[in-house]
Amino acid sequence: MDFDDPIIDWRLADGESEVAPGVIAVPTYGHTPGHQSFVVTLSEEAARSAGVPGFVFAFDAADLQENIDEELPVGGFINTTPEETVEAIRRLKAIAAEKHFRLVPGHDPVVWPAFTKELGVPTP
Repeated sequence: MDFDDPIIDWRLADGESEVAPGVIAVPTYGHTPGHQSFVVTLSEEAARSAGVPGFVFAFDAADLQENIDEELPVGGFINTTPEETVEAIRRLKAIAAEKHFRLVPGHDPVVWPAFTKELGVPTP
Protein backbone atom coordinates (compact mmCIF):
# COMPACT_ATOMS: atom_id res chain seq x y z
CA MET A 1 0.00 0.00 0.00
CA ASP A 2 2.76 2.50 0.94
CA PHE A 3 4.75 1.71 -2.17
CA ASP A 4 1.94 2.97 -4.40
CA ASP A 5 1.35 6.14 -2.36
CA PRO A 6 2.06 9.10 -4.72
CA ILE A 7 2.96 11.34 -1.76
CA ILE A 8 6.02 9.21 -0.93
CA ASP A 9 9.06 10.02 -3.05
CA TRP A 10 10.64 6.58 -3.25
CA ARG A 11 14.19 6.30 -4.52
CA LEU A 12 15.32 2.81 -5.45
CA ALA A 13 18.94 2.08 -4.67
CA ASP A 14 21.30 -0.69 -5.63
CA GLY A 15 24.10 -1.04 -3.12
CA GLU A 16 25.06 1.65 -0.63
CA SER A 17 23.15 4.89 -0.94
CA GLU A 18 23.17 8.20 0.89
CA VAL A 19 19.54 8.69 1.92
CA ALA A 20 20.06 11.97 3.81
CA PRO A 21 23.10 14.09 4.60
CA GLY A 22 25.37 11.91 6.73
CA VAL A 23 23.10 8.85 6.54
CA ILE A 24 24.13 5.94 4.33
CA ALA A 25 21.94 2.87 3.77
CA VAL A 26 24.02 -0.30 3.58
CA PRO A 27 22.53 -3.48 2.14
CA THR A 28 22.55 -6.25 4.73
CA TYR A 29 20.37 -8.84 3.09
CA GLY A 30 19.66 -11.98 4.99
CA HIS A 31 17.13 -11.28 7.70
CA THR A 32 14.77 -10.22 4.92
CA PRO A 33 15.31 -9.51 1.22
CA GLY A 34 16.23 -5.87 0.77
CA HIS A 35 17.15 -5.33 4.42
CA GLN A 36 19.30 -2.28 5.12
CA SER A 37 21.43 -1.09 8.00
CA PHE A 38 22.44 2.55 8.40
CA VAL A 39 25.72 4.37 8.91
CA VAL A 40 25.16 7.76 10.54
CA THR A 41 27.94 10.35 10.65
CA LEU A 42 27.39 12.90 13.41
CA SER A 43 28.11 16.61 13.32
CA GLU A 44 31.19 17.70 15.28
CA GLU A 45 29.02 18.97 18.14
CA ALA A 46 26.94 15.78 18.28
CA ALA A 47 30.08 13.64 18.06
CA ARG A 48 31.56 15.45 21.08
CA SER A 49 28.36 14.86 23.02
CA ALA A 50 28.06 11.19 21.96
CA GLY A 51 31.75 10.42 22.39
CA VAL A 52 31.96 8.87 18.92
CA PRO A 53 31.97 10.33 15.41
CA GLY A 54 28.98 8.24 14.38
CA PHE A 55 26.94 5.09 14.63
CA VAL A 56 26.32 1.97 12.60
CA PHE A 57 22.76 0.82 13.25
CA ALA A 58 22.58 -2.89 12.45
CA PHE A 59 18.82 -3.18 12.92
CA ASP A 60 17.84 -6.78 12.10
CA ALA A 61 21.24 -7.64 10.61
CA ALA A 62 22.37 -8.15 14.23
CA ASP A 63 19.53 -8.48 16.72
CA LEU A 64 21.62 -8.76 19.85
CA GLN A 65 25.04 -7.67 21.07
CA GLU A 66 26.06 -11.33 21.17
CA ASN A 67 25.39 -11.57 17.41
CA ILE A 68 28.06 -8.90 17.00
CA ASP A 69 30.51 -9.99 19.68
CA GLU A 70 30.41 -13.71 18.88
CA GLU A 71 29.50 -13.35 15.19
CA LEU A 72 26.40 -15.49 15.62
CA PRO A 73 23.72 -15.79 12.93
CA VAL A 74 20.56 -13.77 13.53
CA GLY A 75 17.48 -15.50 14.91
CA GLY A 76 15.49 -15.44 11.68
CA PHE A 77 16.34 -15.11 8.02
CA ILE A 78 14.76 -15.46 4.60
CA ASN A 79 16.29 -16.80 1.36
CA THR A 80 19.80 -17.07 2.79
CA THR A 81 21.99 -19.16 5.03
CA PRO A 82 23.06 -18.55 8.63
CA GLU A 83 26.60 -18.01 7.37
CA GLU A 84 25.48 -15.19 5.08
CA THR A 85 23.87 -13.39 8.01
CA VAL A 86 27.24 -13.54 9.76
CA GLU A 87 28.88 -11.99 6.69
CA ALA A 88 26.57 -8.97 7.04
CA ILE A 89 27.60 -8.67 10.70
CA ARG A 90 31.28 -8.81 9.74
CA ARG A 91 30.74 -6.12 7.12
CA LEU A 92 29.09 -3.83 9.66
CA LYS A 93 31.87 -4.50 12.16
CA ALA A 94 34.46 -3.57 9.52
CA ILE A 95 32.66 -0.31 8.69
CA ALA A 96 32.39 0.58 12.38
CA ALA A 97 36.06 -0.23 13.02
CA GLU A 98 37.27 1.71 9.98
CA LYS A 99 35.31 4.83 10.91
CA HIS A 100 35.64 4.44 14.71
CA PHE A 101 31.83 4.41 14.91
CA ARG A 102 29.77 2.57 17.50
CA LEU A 103 27.92 -0.50 16.18
CA VAL A 104 24.45 -0.81 17.70
CA PRO A 105 22.43 -4.04 17.49
CA GLY A 106 18.78 -3.85 16.53
CA HIS A 107 16.82 -5.37 19.40
CA ASP A 108 19.09 -6.00 22.36
CA PRO A 109 16.98 -5.58 25.53
CA VAL A 110 20.02 -4.43 27.53
CA VAL A 111 21.87 -2.35 24.93
CA TRP A 112 18.95 -0.21 23.71
CA PRO A 113 17.78 1.10 27.10
CA ALA A 114 21.38 1.88 28.09
CA PHE A 115 22.06 3.48 24.70
CA THR A 116 19.02 5.75 24.82
CA LYS A 117 19.84 6.70 28.42
CA GLU A 118 23.40 7.63 27.36
CA LEU A 119 21.98 9.87 24.66
CA GLY A 120 19.54 11.48 27.08
CA VAL A 121 16.45 10.19 25.31
CA PRO A 122 13.48 10.34 27.69
CA THR A 123 11.85 7.01 28.45
CA PRO A 124 8.08 6.62 28.51
